[in-house]
Amino acid sequence: MMDRNEEAARLHSASGYDEVFSVVKAHVEATLGRHRAGLTLGLSVMPPEVGAYHVVGSNMIVINRTLLEAISKREPQEIVNSFLYVVLLHEYLHSLGMTDEGEVSRVGEMVASTMLGKRHPAAMLMSRPLLELFPYISSLPRKGDAGAVEVVRDFDRDSYPYIR
Repeated sequence: MMDRNEEAARLHSASGYDEVFSVVKAHVEATLGRHRAGLTLGLSVMPPEVGAYHVVGSNMIVINRTLLEAISKREPQEIVNSFLYVVLLHEYLHSLGMTDEGEVSRVGEMVASTMLGKRHPAAMLMSRPLLELFPYISSLPRKGDAGAVEVVRDFDRDSYPYIR
């Protein structure tokens, strides 16, 4: 089993979406024995109550750009990376075929707690509403252009080692 302190340090020092996602995939593989390659990440403006989404049957995870930018401006990097970990973990579990939100939440909390410890910010984010932890997001704009998605380059690179 992976060392929690090392995994917490790995998440904290991750720079960028791809490195955080590599941590997520390793944690899911270690706890559930499941893996999926070839996902694409997008950013889009959405209402603040939506952290991210995955379209069932697709290879796309879309993160709420407005929410991510607000958290990035106000929180330290450890919290930003923990937020990214949580939304990527949640949507990655959906991409593995879990469609029930309750199941995804329970499994996500178990993965984060097992790999990072119950007191790690990511584990706490998995178990509590975003609005409780980031009350300022309630004042973010409620409208978004759900059709405009910016695709993030160099995401899930470890699934394509031959492309580098």
